[in-house]
Amino acid sequence: MQVGSEAQALLKRRIAPEKNLEETMGWTVTVDAEKCTGCGECVDVCPVEVYELQDGKSAAVNEEECLGCESCVEVCETNALTVEEN
Repeated sequence: MQVGSEAQALLKRRIAPEKNLEETMGWTVTVDAEKCTGCGECVDVCPVEVYELQDGKSAAVNEEECLGCESCVEVCETNALTVEEN
């Protein structure tokens, strides 16, 4: 899923109004496989499809698309996800 220009403008205002959207897209996404139960909540909630399930666990397959919104972190009941700004 590609984020359209209108959505990018909205996200830019919400995430970091003083920065360009491209400057806010430097995030490191980590999945702790020991904690991940493979529920798929992060896959479902991510607006830019950073995650997919692989071998019954979440995997950050499109980390470069991460917006840093941390919706995934909020829905992860096992605290298996971290999102850190580079």
